[in-house]
Amino acid sequence: MPKIQKILLIISVIISFNSFGQVVNYDFIQPLPPGDNNILSIPPKLIGEYASDSSNQKIIVKARGIFMESNIYGSISKEEIRESSKYDVRNNFIFGINEYDSLPCILEGEVYFFGMRKTTELFSFNGINTLRKWDTDKLEHNYILCYPENGYWLPMLFSFSGNKLIISNPSFDDVEAAFSIIIDKFTEEKEGVTRVHLHPNADEWKQIDLSTYFIHKTVYIRE
Repeated sequence: MPKIQKILLIISVIISFNSFGQVVNYDFIQPLPPGDNNILSIPPKLIGEYASDSSNQKIIVKARGIFMESNIYGSISKEEIRESSKYDVRNNFIFGINEYDSLPCILEGEVYFFGMRKTTELFSFNGINTLRKWDTDKLEHNYILCYPENGYWLPMLFSFSGNKLIISNPSFDDVEAAFSIIIDKFTEEKEGVTRVHLHPNADEWKQIDLSTYFIHKTVYIRE
């Protein structure tokens, strides 16, 4: 099989180590913000394509949802192509990797390299991920996107301002004190990881200082 390297938006759990070297991971029992409902529509002024200079990713905001385009790079050896009836190379295009179309490729030594664009759904109105407005006094269009992970929820922050979109992923360094205000929570140990499951109510959520939480930021500019 060809080797494929996916370059995707970082929406993975970010872990932290306390002074004893123990891994601590936080997630949420319900989507955020608590007590709110999913948005019913995406404001027309936000619709468009947003590109990042620091990555090959593009965020596409449509009336029906939010999507991410990113590059996928892969390689396949000449030997594998010769031995398989699935793949073929003609005029610097490889057939059989993409079900619907051929892909341009480059031969280096005994290996063909290729690339293609992949579209990933981040949110849609009939999907499982949630998108809720987060009212702050800083930005008019602030949203929290939550996606399920192992039965719990992990958040990302989408902040629109003018022609700019900032996507912030959480860090769990130095957030223990911020989450101490949450009463309803429980901890479990699994595979050497301490997992803290948080269930803030609406009042607690408003009091949490998130300035040290959503700190891993990627900036996208509307094209």
